[in-house]
Amino acid sequence: MNTSIRGNYVKLIAFFLVAALLVAAFGFATEGWWDGTTPDADSSKVDADSNKADNDKNTQKEPENEQKEPEMYIPEFTNALTGLETTEAASRRRHYAFVIDPDSPLYGLSGADLVTEIPVEDGTTRLLAFTNELETLSKIGSLTASRDYISNIAKFFNSAIISKGNDGKLEYDSCNLLGSIFDMSVHTGYYYTEYAQFTYTNGDLVSAGLYNANINTNTNSDKSLPYTFVDFGKASVTGSNSAKSVVIPLSSTLESEFYYSASTKSYSYSRNGVSKKDMLNDTPLSFTNVFILLADTVTYEASDSTEMVMNTIGSGKGYYISEGTYQEITWESDTNGTLVLFDQARNILTVNRGNSYLAFVKSSKASDIKIS
Repeated sequence: MNTSIRGNYVKLIAFFLVAALLVAAFGFATEGWWDGTTPDADSSKVDADSNKADNDKNTQKEPENEQKEPEMYIPEFTNALTGLETTEAASRRRHYAFVIDPDSPLYGLSGADLVTEIPVEDGTTRLLAFTNELETLSKIGSLTASRDYISNIAKFFNSAIISKGNDGKLEYDSCNLLGSIFDMSVHTGYYYTEYAQFTYTNGDLVSAGLYNANINTNTNSDKSLPYTFVDFGKASVTGSNSAKSVVIPLSSTLESEFYYSASTKSYSYSRNGVSKKDMLNDTPLSFTNVFILLADTVTYEASDSTEMVMNTIGSGKGYYISEGTYQEITWESDTNGTLVLFDQARNILTVNRGNSYLAFVKSSKASDIKIS
C-alpha cells in the first residue's frame, strides 16, 4: 500500500517538472528570458519614443508658405538711350540723329529711342530722331536741314547727325561737330525724293554713306549721358505732382500734346490735336519719358529774312514727366558736348527705362506750359 502511494507521488512530481520545463522552453522561444519588465510597459515606452521623434521632426520642418524671391534678371547689354536690353553689336554702335521735318509724312519714328523737338522761326519746329538699328530701318524721314544749335543736341547724346543741308547763317556757341555730321546735300546718292519735296533714306543707304564718308560709328563708352537709369528691379521713378495731360507751347500757333495711358505707362504724342503716327507701320507715337527744357532764344532780323537762335549751350529749368507724374529739374550744357540733367537735390537725374521725347522750349513760354 505504501509502495503504491509513493509511486504515485513520484509520478505526480515528475509530471509537474516536465510541465514546468515545457512552459519555460515556450516562453524563451517567444520572448527571450524575462528581464523583470512586463510586455505592456515595454510597448508603451517604444510608442512614446516614436511619438517624440515624430514631433521633433515636425517642429524642424520649414514653413510651407515661405516663398523665395525670384532672382532678378539683369541684361548684359543695354541700349544707351533707353536702358533696355539690346544686342552686343547694337550696344557698341553710336546712335544716329536724323533731322526730320515734322510737317511732312513721318516714317521710321516709332522705333526711335529718343525724339527731340526744337523750334525755329516762323512758328515751326524740327525733330531729331535717334536710332542705332539701321539694319531694320526700311524708310525714315522726311529729312531736312540742321543748324549748329540743333546738331548740338545730337552731340550731347554721342550721336552722329544725319541731315540734308544746314541752313544756319549766324555764328553762335556750338559743340565741336567735326566727324559727327553726315550731310546728304554734300554726300549725294544716299537718299531719294517723293512728290518732289520729301526726302527719305533707309538703313542700307545710310550705312553705305557713313562708311564712304569715314564717319565713326563706334560708341564712346566713356561718354556720360545727361541722366542715369533706375536700377533693374527697383521701383519706378515718380514725381510728387500729377501729369496725366501735358501741353507744350512751341510757338504762338503750335502745341505738342501728351496724354498718359496707365495701361501702357506711356504718353501718346499729338500736335495741335492731331495724333502723330509712323506712316511706315501706322503706329501712333508714344513715349515712356517726356522732358521739357526751357532755353533762351534770340531772333535776328535781316533785310530779307529772320533767323531764330536757341541757346542749347547754357543752362535753364525744366520738367521730367513719367509714370503719370512730374518733377521740376534743371539742366546745364557746354561746348564739350556735355548735357546734364539735375533733380531738385542737385543730383544727376534718375529716369525710367524706355524711349523718350525731349523738347527745347522758349523760356518766354514757360507760363504757357500746362501739366495736369
